[in-house]
Amino acid sequence: MPAKKTNIRLRTPEPRAARLATEMLADLAYRLTPRDRDLLALVWEHRVLTTGQLTALFFPSPERARQRLNRLHAFQALQRFRPWTPVGSMPW
Repeated sequence: MPAKKTNIRLRTPEPRAARLATEMLADLAYRLTPRDRDLLALVWEHRVLTTGQLTALFFPSPERARQRLNRLHAFQALQRFRPWTPVGSMPW
């Protein structure tokens, strides 16, 4: 009697979190402009840049810079922080 063939699955199914991360990355790539890609590459290279530095390099006005940087933060493409000061607040 011939041997019975069994279906062996070599790959395990992708976990849900990895699938969602892949979908988020694809969605982000669709939404990025060439300027965003240049900006993100520069931030990747230098690790930390201020809003003022990014405004001077990439944007016509501080308001437009804040709008787009907030959008990139909402897309989870950028992280931001505000340094602590004993009085008042510092910019993002």
